[in-house]
Amino acid sequence: MAKIAIAAAITAVSYLVIALINRGPGKVDAVWALLLSAVLGPAFVYQWPTTLALNSRAAPRSANSTLIGVAFLSLFVTYNAIGLARRVL
Repeated sequence: MAKIAIAAAITAVSYLVIALINRGPGKVDAVWALLLSAVLGPAFVYQWPTTLALNSRAAPRSANSTLIGVAFLSLFVTYNAIGLARRVL
């Protein structure tokens, strides 16, 4: 659970920094977007295996594969929603 909390804190601070940078008018410089991706990538890699292990251990044996599938489905839905939001905005 500590790994998930650490990764969540890194993610939250990263988004807070990018929000503070983007307070004024205009667009965010590409360097900041790349730095955000460089920080969020390792945070995700740090958190995802722990999340999958937690799901597989906490789930009942009969629903184990279903809940792991739901975890991956949540990523699919989230990234599709981000793509749709990007087209709209």
